Amino acid sequence: MNKASLFLSIIALPATLFGVYAPIPEQEQGKAVVLSLESGFFYDSNILGTPDGEIDSTVFSVTPQIKYNASIEEQSFIEASYRLQALLYSDRPSEDTLFNHNFNAQLSHTFSPGMVMDVSDTLMLIDNPESFLVGLLQTDQSGINNQFDFRLLSELSQRASLTVKYRNFNFAYDNADVSTVLDRNDNQFGVQVGYKWVPETSFVFEYRFQDRSYDTDGALKDSDSNFFLTGVDWAPSPTVQISGRIGLDDRNQNAGNSGTNFYGQLTGIYQYSDKPTSFLAFSVTYETVETSAPVTFSGEETFSLLFNVQHALTAKIFLAGSIYYDDADLIRQTALANVTDNTLRLGLSAIYQPTKNWSVIFSYDLDDTDSDDFVRTENRSRVGISARYSFGL
Repeated sequence: MNKASLFLSIIALPATLFGVYAPIPEQEQGKAVVLSLESGFFYDSNILGTPDGEIDSTVFSVTPQIKYNASIEEQSFIEASYRLQALLYSDRPSEDTLFNHNFNAQLSHTFSPGMVMDVSDTLMLIDNPESFLVGLLQTDQSGINNQFDFRLLSELSQRASLTVKYRNFNFAYDNADVSTVLDRNDNQFGVQVGYKWVPETSFVFEYRFQDRSYDTDGALKDSDSNFFLTGVDWAPSPTVQISGRIGLDDRNQNAGNSGTNFYGQLTGIYQYSDKPTSFLAFSVTYETVETSAPVTFSGEETFSLLFNVQHALTAKIFLAGSIYYDDADLIRQTALANVTDNTLRLGLSAIYQPTKNWSVIFSYDLDDTDSDDFVRTENRSRVGISARYSFGL
C-alpha cells in the first residue's frame, strides 16, 4: 500500500464508499445477536506484494463473526462485533497459516432531541509476517491498529449546529525494525459549526488539529497540522447526498519540510432505485498524508478518486464494483527529486442469495502501482469464491 494507514486515514466519507459489501440478509435485521460463518478460497498472484520475484498461492479462508446490538436504555444503543479471519496458504515461504482479529464497539446516546453522542472503537490484530509495505520490503508487518472516535452533535437552534469531534489512531507493530520506523500515535480534534440555509442545504465551517507523534525519532518525524475548512452539505432529495470541503492544511514538522497545503474533498451518494442496496457513490480528494517512510519523505501530496456501485440485479443476485485511483507525489526530506506513485485498485463482486441464510460471493481484485522508485511498484490480483451462512437470535 502507498500509505501506512490508508484504511484509517479518511474521515468524512459515507460508510458505503469504503468497500463492497453483501446486502444485509433478511434474517439479520432486527436481531440482537447475529452469528455468521464464511468460508472459501481465492488465488493470489503476489502474496507478498513484491515488485519482482512474485510468489503466487491458493488461499483457503474461514471467517466466523458474531454481532450484538441492543438498546441498553431508552436513549442509548450499543453495537459490538468480533470477526476472526483464518487464512491457510498453499505456497508461502515462511508461515502458511495466519489469523486476523477485528473487534468493534459503538455506543450512541441521545441526551435530548437536539444533542446526540457517538463513541466507537475499532481494534485490529493483524497477522501478516511477510507482506509488502512501501519502504519496508520483506519484513514482519504483524501488529495492532486501534481507532477511537468521539462525536457530540448539538443543535443550537433550528438553523445552527455545533459538532465536537475527537479521533485517535494508534499503530503498534511486532517487528522491532518496523516498529522503530512506524509506531506512532495520532490525535485529531475538530470543531464544526453548521448553518442550515434551506432545509436541503447546510453550510459548514470547521477547524481541525492533528498531532502525529512517533514512538522513535520523534525529533525527525513528528508533525502537526491545523486545518481550516469550509464547505456545504446538499441533500436535494432522500436519495441524493453531496458534501464538499475545501480549505488549508498548515502542516508543521519538527524536521524537514513544513508549509501550507490545499485540502479538498467532494463526496456523493445516489440511491437510484427503491431497493436500498442499489446505489452509486463517489469521492474526490486532494490532501497531504503520512507515508510509510517518514524519515525519507516529509509527506505525500495525493489526488485520489473513488467510485462505488452496487446493483440489485434481481431479488437474489447483487452486483458490486469499486474503482480507486491515486496520483501521489512523495515529498523528499532532502534536495533529491520527489517520487511519483500512480495506483489503481479495482474490485468486482457478484453475490447470490439462494435463501435468507445463505450467500455465495464471487470476487475479483486488482492492485497495480507504478512508481519512479522500482521498489515501490506492485502488481497483484486475486480471484475467489466463498459461501456465507448467517442467522439471528
